[in-house]
Amino acid sequence: MSWYYTREAGDTGQVLTDEGTPPGVNISDIVRDGPMPMGASLELIAYLADVLTIAEEDKALHGDISPGDVYVDDKGAVSLSGYGPMRAQGRAPEGRPMFPASDVYGLGVVLHAVVATQSLGAIPRERDAHDDAIVERLLAIDWSALGQMPGRDSLIHFLCSMLAHTPSERPAPLDVANVLAGVVQKLGDPGVAAWAKKRWSGGSRLIDEELPTLSEVLAAPADLGRVFNKTGQYSRRQSASVKGECTAFWSKDKIASMLDEGEDHLAGSQMFQRQALNARLDGGAQPQRLPPSVVRSPFVPPPPKPPADYPKEVQWVPDSTISGKPADPVMVAAMAEMKAQLEAQKPAPAAPTRRPTPPPAVTQTVSPPPHRPAPAKQTPWLLVVLAVVGMLLVLGVFALVGVVYYTSQNPSQTPAATVVTPAVEAEAPKEEEAEKAKPRASKKRRRAATQKVSPRRAKASKAQKVASRPPPPPPPPLPTGEFDVTFRSMAAEAVLTCGDGQTGRFVGVTRRKFSDITTCRVVIDGKQGAVQLRYPSTVTCVVKDGVVVCTGA
Repeated sequence: MSWYYTREAGDTGQVLTDEGTPPGVNISDIVRDGPMPMGASLELIAYLADVLTIAEEDKALHGDISPGDVYVDDKGAVSLSGYGPMRAQGRAPEGRPMFPASDVYGLGVVLHAVVATQSLGAIPRERDAHDDAIVERLLAIDWSALGQMPGRDSLIHFLCSMLAHTPSERPAPLDVANVLAGVVQKLGDPGVAAWAKKRWSGGSRLIDEELPTLSEVLAAPADLGRVFNKTGQYSRRQSASVKGECTAFWSKDKIASMLDEGEDHLAGSQMFQRQALNARLDGGAQPQRLPPSVVRSPFVPPPPKPPADYPKEVQWVPDSTISGKPADPVMVAAMAEMKAQLEAQKPAPAAPTRRPTPPPAVTQTVSPPPHRPAPAKQTPWLLVVLAVVGMLLVLGVFALVGVVYYTSQNPSQTPAATVVTPAVEAEAPKEEEAEKAKPRASKKRRRAATQKVSPRRAKASKAQKVASRPPPPPPPPLPTGEFDVTFRSMAAEAVLTCGDGQTGRFVGVTRRKFSDITTCRVVIDGKQGAVQLRYPSTVTCVVKDGVVVCTGA
């Protein structure tokens, strides 16, 4: 089973989830007519980044995003299909997709497909060769649509980081959505919705002949409100960038400084230091001097460079039995052609010839083998004896422990009537009976003395047991610096008020930064609760029995 996510057009567009094939036209078919406008291309990648933030909440990993998985409809909604089938390999250098950063690499692949005139081609997986190829591909793109924006070079650095070799050097999906949305607003170019309206109304399809019927219009709200059974979440959700959330690294101030002042926050990374991307963006090496016979006016632009002949791009194609999609028609035609060639290369069958009849085979009578009974299995007496002895030892230990415990808890005491007093000994009528009674009395006294001492020994053994117990674990260390806490409220909107002055409203997931022990109050549907934050954690708040209960702190 496969499903897809759709990001609605507009600044407040939400993310939908459904099964099957997304509506609209595939990006691979759109870019055959030429690259998309710069503003629409960057906004399309920002929409896909919003989709990845929702997929990360659902713990869904695509694994190998390619232009063939992206769809755009006539209203500007962007869809990403292909969720569901497990992929053993992806285009990212790490091979098997294991992190959300692998999907961010796929966004870089899609961006190159919609803004470049040539295919990305095969990219080597070795680090140095990979970085050289990525920088060469991105510098071959025509970035003149960005104009003289101060953050042009830093923006190209950011786009290069999406295709970084190491997953940790790639930005988070939320950072991609926030940065590219700011770039689109800075450029002022028409976005995906305006581009789609112009494209579809320009004659690429007849809108008047494909108007929806009344039943389809009435059924549309019900379809949008369906619950998708794979993730268990509502099919319509608001993305983090629409709610104004940001990460600790790419805050709103950093994005503004990059776009307005050109401050590059990624220029010191290992990838860009090795490639000297700044020098190449500024013009690279010293320009070559032209001979006197070839003097070009400074107002005449230089001739365009011939397109680079990149290796052919080989994309991963899922098996139709796994993904549920029909097989690629190009692949089916290629396989049929190969089968026809193999059939043509087979030699023609030879004419049948009559062979002489072989003589009858001589059969020999062979007596059957003698019947031998199967050897009886020997009983492992040694294991049985060891098991019985072990059980007896265990029972003996338990019995000894029970006797010691019973003796320490209920010490026997000698009745006072059995103790022979001097008065009774004086009343004995005969001296012989008095002599016989003396040793008996001494034995009883020794017994009473030993019985009186045993409770003290028992108490001493209890004290030794208490002293031998391990000390309780130390309390968790107090925070010594800033730490991040993730709040989750998947049911309804939550209002957060913290002791350090932080407030806010959120639905789903929000991240906050604290520098000391802080107590926060959480209000959900009029119910209140509180949680004390001491160290980095993920706090989940739900309404239970009329109050808000927060766990995970």
